[in-house]
Amino acid sequence: MPEGDTIHALAARLREQLEGRTVAHARFEGEPLDSLVGRRVDDVFAVGKHLFVGVGPTLLRSHLGMHGSWHAYAPRERWLRPEWQATLVIATDERVFCCFRTREAEVMDRRGVRFRRLMAWLGPDVLAPDFEPSAAVARARERLAPGDPVADVLLDQRVACGIGNVWKSELLFLAGRHPRTPLGALADDDLAELYARAAAGLA
Repeated sequence: MPEGDTIHALAARLREQLEGRTVAHARFEGEPLDSLVGRRVDDVFAVGKHLFVGVGPTLLRSHLGMHGSWHAYAPRERWLRPEWQATLVIATDERVFCCFRTREAEVMDRRGVRFRRLMAWLGPDVLAPDFEPSAAVARARERLAPGDPVADVLLDQRVACGIGNVWKSELLFLAGRHPRTPLGALADDDLAELYARAAAGLA
């Protein structure tokens, strides 16, 4: 499953090709999104493992999971995957961008309750410029039990988002921590150091 650094890099690539371009065609799960046609793409951004394409108040959200991927094609180029596997499609006059086999996808209003709830549920993004490890420590203490193993704590996207299995293992190895070490056995400074390493390593 792609981790936060991969999704942020993907967002950067899509941003270069999509931001400021006019939508010629868009669809979600086979249904046209006619309200987006003729409008400009305002922004492309990532939060943890979630990627967003914003067109006015509308956000197209994708979470790739294990098997999802974004492809870009010329307008009449043959796709490498069958059309029915494309959950999200957004096209400009220059390129067609398709998200295939994504684990999660939805169309939401950036002013709406669903988006606000998702942002509140997710912990701070370890790749955000203003990420503070102490904020992740506080959320871990508030939301999780002292007996929860540190491996699960690092993977919990409610605490801090963007860390996946690869970086979890790397962080614990570098810190010399057993994955089953209970949260309650870690001092705040030790836990903060793990998140600080995550921020530095994923950047």
